[in-house]
Amino acid sequence: MESNEFDDDFEDAEPTSFRWPIGWSVMLAIGLAAYEITVQPRWGIALTCTKIMWSDLATGLWWLRRDPWRQRGVCGITLLVIRATAKYAFTLVATALLMSAFEDRGQKFEETTLGFTFLVGAFSLVFWMVSGLFITFLAVMGRVRLWVDSSLTRARVWDEFPPICRGWNQAIWLLLGTRIAEWIVGVCFFWAMADRFNMSLPLGMAFNVIDWILLLTGQIIVSRRIIARSPEQCWGTGSRL
Repeated sequence: MESNEFDDDFEDAEPTSFRWPIGWSVMLAIGLAAYEITVQPRWGIALTCTKIMWSDLATGLWWLRRDPWRQRGVCGITLLVIRATAKYAFTLVATALLMSAFEDRGQKFEETTLGFTFLVGAFSLVFWMVSGLFITFLAVMGRVRLWVDSSLTRARVWDEFPPICRGWNQAIWLLLGTRIAEWIVGVCFFWAMADRFNMSLPLGMAFNVIDWILLLTGQIIVSRRIIARSPEQCWGTGSRL
């Protein structure tokens, strides 16, 4: 009986291709150098944390280059940029919260460091939300269904297109920030409209509840329209390969 041990080893092996010899140790050294030069921890933190984004950015560029369906490729690279930006933002915000904890214990950090970290993190989150609006519009207009999982990095390393998807679809979570932003903007708009027309409190509440239900219903319909339920809906015969 033949063994599949060799095949399994080959499946998990790394291809013999050039890879940039820049890892976390190098980025930590670069971040430390930035701190020593500027005497400001914020630059060292922001520069070191960019390493989190590299893999997703490289995968997104590969997807855009290899995908013959341009709209799907643009949606794909934007989704991966969102994933990279979200990682970067949450890391910086977590670092800022950690600084605050140290400050409470009497080990005071520079206020500019804390403010800068929060500012970059907040800007990244805003970018995350706005980019989702672009993807939603492009996917609806181009009839693109989105699927992003952890196997894309491996597909890039092996240059396998379309990817062999093995994980769960992360697209709905990557667009969650946009859906939340849409809901917040919609709620504020509805309240402003109720106030503008001087609606009574019961009428204003009824108006807002109905509009909130319509908004959530529309979001659900759009999400079901653009989020693939299976890899085949994104990469299968129904797509423009």
